[in-house]
Amino acid sequence: MPYRSITLFATLLGMSAGAAHALTLTTEDYPPFNMFEQKKVVGISTDIVQEAAKRAGVPVTIQLLPWERALSMAKSDADTCVYSAVRTAEREKLFKWIGPLTTDEISLFALTDSPIKLSSIADAKKYKVGAYNGDAYGDYLLMLRSAYANLSP
Repeated sequence: MPYRSITLFATLLGMSAGAAHALTLTTEDYPPFNMFEQKKVVGISTDIVQEAAKRAGVPVTIQLLPWERALSMAKSDADTCVYSAVRTAEREKLFKWIGPLTTDEISLFALTDSPIKLSSIADAKKYKVGAYNGDAYGDYLLMLRSAYANLSP
């Protein structure tokens, strides 16, 4: 299974301090990388992009949004970037990439008292697997649709 290479796609680090203008950074709720805590977006990836912006002299505003909206804003607004994104072949041509910020792995979960036991991704074929709209992991599972006939995004 692919791992999640959490990246920022933008021109953030390529900007010189003299030419810097404010950017909007969007992300999703994905603890511990990005989350909303005490009325503020925080997390491992958030700390990294804030420090990069500070060093580049680029003022940023960070918004925690549903993932599809965060991606859509980055696609349509030249001054908007999205971070904590999986770098995929489909997304490669849509953005300028910086990163990786960190890595993550795909995991499947079941309730503690569940009889489900998986030793490979193929073992999940007979179960209903969920993913949220626009997520690269869900897209990956859809690509393996033959193994995931029960996938519901």
